[in-house]
Amino acid sequence: MRKLLTAIIFTTLAAGMTFSAGKGTRHDYPSRYLPRSLDGAIVQVQNTVDGRGWSAWAYRNGSEYDLAVSVSLTPGVWSEPRLLGLDDGLDQGQPAFSIDPTTGNVYLAYSGGDGSLYVRALRAGSLTWSPAAELTDGRGILSAPTLKIVGNSLVVGYRLGESVELAALPLLPPVVNSVASIYDGPDPTGDRDEDDDDSDSQNEFSFDTGGGSDGIDLRPHDGLGEED
Repeated sequence: MRKLLTAIIFTTLAAGMTFSAGKGTRHDYPSRYLPRSLDGAIVQVQNTVDGRGWSAWAYRNGSEYDLAVSVSLTPGVWSEPRLLGLDDGLDQGQPAFSIDPTTGNVYLAYSGGDGSLYVRALRAGSLTWSPAAELTDGRGILSAPTLKIVGNSLVVGYRLGESVELAALPLLPPVVNSVASIYDGPDPTGDRDEDDDDSDSQNEFSFDTGGGSDGIDLRPHDGLGEED
């Protein structure tokens, strides 16, 4: 099974594609993204469960790149992007999305500019992303993440030197006896409230770090200098 997944991801990477590019890709852009500018290539997906669109790209911010994430609640109308890694001196980028077609939960992976990759999750209908989980490997720099939901796992494919590696992470656990409310999550612009610490139990995205995964250290990380 592992060899088959490796072959699929290697073929996808070699073709210059990502798992996040698929049905529902949008072609309208958030206002801060300027095609043919210094920004990195944009990645867009549409959640067919809740109807929302998502965009992410490396946003040129002075002397560094921050990861910009924007949501479209109405077709063609995008929120002001939320910036990850704001003014931290690192270049975030290489975003990849995957959407669970059953639950509508959204998963986002990206390069942190420090040799590690980061993964966040968002429940369908929510606007609060989970704390990021960090994927590191002492053998070198991780880059070019891709995401694929396989069974009950989120498979992260990435480059490590000349090789393609895999990490299998757990999906968001189901929500039991929860009642959605218009007061859940921040406002649609994606801006954080001062008391929003990304620790809402309904949006928790934690990984089992006990057994490890092919030598990859999975550590909770929530210090990416997010825009307030």
